[in-house]
Amino acid sequence: MKHIFATLAVSLIFCAGSFAQSTQNLPSLSFDHYALYVKDMNVSAEFYMKALGLKEMDCPIKDGRHRWFYLGNGQELHIIQGDNSKIQMEKNMHICLHTTDIKPYMKHLNEVGIPFESWQGKSGESNVRIDGASQIYIVDPDGYWVEINDANTK
Repeated sequence: MKHIFATLAVSLIFCAGSFAQSTQNLPSLSFDHYALYVKDMNVSAEFYMKALGLKEMDCPIKDGRHRWFYLGNGQELHIIQGDNSKIQMEKNMHICLHTTDIKPYMKHLNEVGIPFESWQGKSGESNVRIDGASQIYIVDPDGYWVEINDANTK
């Protein structure tokens, strides 16, 4: 039995080394887009435009179920109308967007009547993460959480 485990351990070490070596020649990756299933595409589109000021872009898929939005820096949000009932929504699974200052977003969200909260769930408040970034959370019409923070400015 000891020989089986020793052989397995050596095989795993060899495979791990081969895997690491094979990834060294890959070109780098950059983030491209988020895609979210939503119950009502128009309600969700209105939310993202109203809450975050996202600008809609031309969507090449002309099936009436897709809308695309600019997030900046070549990144996009795609919303797709469909059944999202099997997706478990919780704060740990979220989209995160950063800005230079979250205070104007907090003011804007208050003005347009969109509630936000701290990580701890305190309504209308932000919190400071261990890395010094301030953050708030909003929830979209489908229950997806969105974090807004100023992490890249610290």
